[in-house]
Amino acid sequence: MTNYNFPNQVLKALTLLEQNNYEAVVVGGAVRDLFLNKEPHDYDIATNATVEEMYEIFNNKLKELNSDAFSAEKEIDIPEDS
Repeated sequence: MTNYNFPNQVLKALTLLEQNNYEAVVVGGAVRDLFLNKEPHDYDIATNATVEEMYEIFNNKLKELNSDAFSAEKEIDIPEDS
């Protein structure tokens, strides 16, 4: 099995979810790209945390993550319940 070096922000997001007792894994095109020895353009994370739970976890850690995807200057859109 090959070991992959994920970007710091991805590792921080995975760790933060796991520290809050949620499962978190990298999925999607990034996994495909890594298997093809290509550089992923973005990373998707699947988790069993709800949107509300993720908002609560990440809302307190946005500055710590310090990435474009989780920048404190950007707004996070939370879908309204239908």
